[in-house]
Amino acid sequence: MVEIESNQTPNQSSSEQTQQSPLTQQTSQTNPLQSSSHRILDPYLIHPSDNPTTCLVSPQLEGDNYATWTRGMTKALNAKGKLGFVDGNTPPPASDLPLLNCWKRCDDLVSSWIIHSVHPDLRSSLMYADSARTIWNDLKVRFSQSNAPQLYHLKTAIINLKQADMSVTNYFTRLKSLWDEYDSLVSSEPCICGASKFLIERQERDRAMEFLQGLHDRFSNIRSQILLIEPLPSAQKIFNLVKQEEAQQFIAMPPALSTESAALQARGNPPQRHSFNKRQRPYCDHCNKYGHTRQTCYQIHGFPPSKPKGTAPISTVAAVTSTDKQEQPVLPSLSADQYNRLLSMLSTPNIDDDILPKVNLTGPTFEPDDWSG
Repeated sequence: MVEIESNQTPNQSSSEQTQQSPLTQQTSQTNPLQSSSHRILDPYLIHPSDNPTTCLVSPQLEGDNYATWTRGMTKALNAKGKLGFVDGNTPPPASDLPLLNCWKRCDDLVSSWIIHSVHPDLRSSLMYADSARTIWNDLKVRFSQSNAPQLYHLKTAIINLKQADMSVTNYFTRLKSLWDEYDSLVSSEPCICGASKFLIERQERDRAMEFLQGLHDRFSNIRSQILLIEPLPSAQKIFNLVKQEEAQQFIAMPPALSTESAALQARGNPPQRHSFNKRQRPYCDHCNKYGHTRQTCYQIHGFPPSKPKGTAPISTVAAVTSTDKQEQPVLPSLSADQYNRLLSMLSTPNIDDDILPKVNLTGPTFEPDDWSG
């Protein structure tokens, strides 16, 4: 008789058995060959990395983003094998107490995930819920909307979306996210008449047109070339072509200076004002005055004999005297004679104060003598 030695110690085997859920232990006792598969599909299995304070979806639920949030949470819970706790496919066991304790532990874990995946302002209204399914249904009733307003909002956002200052990649990513969200709200049934291919081609053509409509005007040339292609490529293929055109434009575009570098360059090289036609004033380095040079300075060569010291030069006095003698008109358009005549006309009274103002009347008039008293 040959003894087969096992590599596992009794302590290791007992510890692994304690980590298994009661459902896995019960399955391994009845059918050991199916224990590994049931261990993978066991909804009560909790991985060591499953932290109750983990946020499964980002961004968190704030109310307006319920459609995208619930889709992300559904995928995350399904990946962890806990989706049945919110959709009702994993109800609490009725009779088995150990299974009920395991279900309660997993349900509290899912509830904690949901609470930490919503905005902190909404957490206080979810803390006292009995189960994860109750929290899930409560959020659905509060924030879910009918499809008609959401479809209208998405269609309007798709039509009004323009590239503007975005890159082609960012523009296509935002547009595709709107398309995917719209498809998730539109229920489609399988086609049995053979027209599904035609419907798919029409949808691809419409989305290609929507992508081309929002492109920047600098892609007008390649847009005209794409519209001439028959049949029209898909939106993904058009994105690839426009992306290559954007790369070519970036290579051909000269490097532009940034605002900071342009400001530093302007500060380092201030504009110089050239005055080639401007005549420089003479300067005397002896008396430090402008208007004459050292060769004509009175302090060095002396004042003229007929002019006392301290008086102005003869040229300056002559200029002032000639200016005083000239009669400058007060108004630019009137001469001095015209201005004097105007003053005389204004000073002479032309209106006789004894003459009363009269009013011209049409028709017969009555004088004071016409009245008989």
